[in-house]
Amino acid sequence: MKMSPPFTVRQMKEAAESSPDTEIRALDEMTLHSTMTWFKKYNLVEVVRERQSKTEGSAYRILAPNLKRPASVSKRNSSFPLIDMVLDAVDALSPSTFGKQDTFEKTRELHPDFADRIKADSVSATLNKLAGPPYHRIRLVEKGAGGHGNTYEKISNQPQ
Repeated sequence: MKMSPPFTVRQMKEAAESSPDTEIRALDEMTLHSTMTWFKKYNLVEVVRERQSKTEGSAYRILAPNLKRPASVSKRNSSFPLIDMVLDAVDALSPSTFGKQDTFEKTRELHPDFADRIKADSVSATLNKLAGPPYHRIRLVEKGAGGHGNTYEKISNQPQ
């Protein structure tokens, strides 16, 4: 998206909603906030006005031409690709239905170098993200209650 400086995440969300690209329209505000945090971390944007209130967020200015982040929010080239690690775990789980704890343990098993950084709540949030747009890689089968977590199921990508 081309944004004129300075711009806010809310303005980005409004621009995304009117995009002809369905993947861009599916971006939520949290994804946009995460992206701006990533851009800021790598000095690709600068904050020109700090957050004023709960409703008026920070304003940004682009510093780098051809601003691009790695594919989606998965941060494939980042130092901590949690979405990719959770997807590996989901693919490796043998039952078609699974929960947060199964995925958490499998993710830590498959990625021992990151085991100390992988947290159960982060895996749970990632599973919820993978169940919705734009991913739709898994489906929420049963909403958890009272100490029992959500149950998910793999979505078959095989042509019918």
